[in-house]
Amino acid sequence: MLESTIIIALGSNCGSGESIEKAKSIIKEKFGEARFTPSIKTEPIGNFDTYFTNCIGTFTSCLSADEITKTLKSIEMECGDDKAIREKGRVVLDADLLLYGEKRCHVQDWNRPYIHTLLEMLNKRM
Repeated sequence: MLESTIIIALGSNCGSGESIEKAKSIIKEKFGEARFTPSIKTEPIGNFDTYFTNCIGTFTSCLSADEITKTLKSIEMECGDDKAIREKGRVVLDADLLLYGEKRCHVQDWNRPYIHTLLEMLNKRM
């Protein structure tokens, strides 16, 4: 299988700095060379009332989109995130696949202003 360009989004509103740094480290272990934007603070969305810390990262992989998503969900759990915590309005780590090759995933996220800001930051670092 050919390598695809991957873009992921990481977010947290609970222990943000530590959670995102831990996730970056795990992602680099699992996927090899990955580059990340600096983290930025963003407004809460939906049922959350605490500011988030967000960043995006990119790497290439031969894995399928489903395999990458499954790995990202396991990284969330490894960082201590789970459904019970989220029901209390806390997100230890949210890791989502935004782009797999040419295919956009989590389409609603592409409309969020902070994603555009982070993509601009990522493009400047390339």
